[in-house]
Amino acid sequence: PQMKWRLCCLGGHATAIRTNGANMACIGCGDNSIRVMDLLHREHRQHCWVIWRGLRSSVTSLSSAANCDVWGFGLQDGGFGCVRIDGADGPGDIDMLASKLHPGPVTSIC
Repeated sequence: PQMKWRLCCLGGHATAIRTNGANMACIGCGDNSIRVMDLLHREHRQHCWVIWRGLRSSVTSLSSAANCDVWGFGLQDGGFGCVRIDGADGPGDIDMLASKLHPGPVTSIC
């Protein structure tokens, strides 16, 4: 079978993984980053962006609505936020959605 895609160097263990059901996959990594993969990129089978600015701790949960380019994330330190991810332009800036932290790790976000 032919390989559909591959991703080199996660930068730590995977703590969360989610697809939007279409062409994007996000992987929360143990090095306080999110790897964003365009699964349908025509030219490169390993097309990937790294989001790390603004993430204070490991990503513990990820969420995306169908047909929407906004992804939500939860962090180990109790923070949560969102990021806009466009297949053509890549990820935008991180938006932390609250100034106070949740008392524990955010294990689920929708």
